[in-house]
Amino acid sequence: MNKRISKRVPFRIPVKFGQQNECTLTGLGIDISKTGFCIKTNSVYPPGTLINILVHYNNEIFHATGTVVWAKKVPPSLIYTVKAGMGIRFKNIDIGFKNMIIEKTEK
Repeated sequence: MNKRISKRVPFRIPVKFGQQNECTLTGLGIDISKTGFCIKTNSVYPPGTLINILVHYNNEIFHATGTVVWAKKVPPSLIYTVKAGMGIRFKNIDIGFKNMIIEKTEK
């Protein structure tokens, strides 16, 4: 059963993330929707954790905050062969980032 409330689309983009004011961890955004984002990484936070996200796109830097919904860490050798990383539900998003998400998801 799919619990998602918004359509997700593939969207590969490098991201930085972390807690509070630090975004020192890196990952790869692999899909996006109006309500959330999947980050492929082995630096996961437990579900329920509020994180900050920085996305560099088209020479702009976008900021968002979100809550970790699911997290799965795997051995480094498997990171690209099995589902790993975190599912994030957006809490706050820059208006530019929000507009870009709408553009990507409504094609």
